[in-house]
Amino acid sequence: MIFSFNPVFLLKLVAIGIMSGTLGSLLGVGGGVINVPFILQLGAVPDIARTAGLLLSSVTGIASFLSHRKAGNIEKGKLNRLLPWAISGVMLGVSFQIVFKMLFPGINYTLIFKLLFVAILVFALFRMLKSVLSVKAVSEIEEQKSIKDLKWPSRALITVPGGFLAGILGIGGGVYYGPVLKTVVKLPIKEAIPFSSGLIAVSVPVGAILAEIIYIAAGNISYFIESLLIAAFVTLGTLFGVVLGTIYFKRISSLFLNIIYILLLVYNTVKLLTGILT
Repeated sequence: MIFSFNPVFLLKLVAIGIMSGTLGSLLGVGGGVINVPFILQLGAVPDIARTAGLLLSSVTGIASFLSHRKAGNIEKGKLNRLLPWAISGVMLGVSFQIVFKMLFPGINYTLIFKLLFVAILVFALFRMLKSVLSVKAVSEIEEQKSIKDLKWPSRALITVPGGFLAGILGIGGGVYYGPVLKTVVKLPIKEAIPFSSGLIAVSVPVGAILAEIIYIAAGNISYFIESLLIAAFVTLGTLFGVVLGTIYFKRISSLFLNIIYILLLVYNTVKLLTGILT
């Protein structure tokens, strides 16, 4: 068990939360790609880092979803068409490690987990760099589709991978849902973002609960407790970070914030790769 009530360790957890909460509120990004790599670097095993990430992404996703719902940005009928597939995906992702270890007992699952996370970090980094360097205006006047137009195979193929990534890595899935809903489904950005938050708000908590049930069923009570404690202290920092982000929203340039986010992605990518190669 790496969790400790040592003040320095607790401050590190709170600091992680402040970073992800501040950037999340200012840039509209989920905290999973920031939280989980830093939790891993503190010494947590992938199972605990993933479950803590799911718990933290649940808090962020629910808060974002409620905000969009209050503003009337989400049509419940349309969202319900994708939710079963998102939930199925996240349950498959959470269960993946069990099946993987049964089929490949000799392969280092920690290595596989970190490699998958590096791939997600590189993808997120590519998206951010493309956003910062692009000078082409984004037009909303393009071919747009509706969720209602999609048949169930298309809904599954579009949504299940996002849930799977969330379940296996402990991220919200916004890094996947947002681009897919925008570029593949052709939803306008103002509809894609609320939809993404809705999928995360419902599916990711299911994944978090399932992961905790698996710990209890397997007798890993220490994992259960440790993931809850880590998530609790990071959440304290996240709440403070959201307040900071709200206060300084109009005072800090978006370019500067994007650069900070990119640097964090680069740092976590390098740290994970260094840990894999050494």
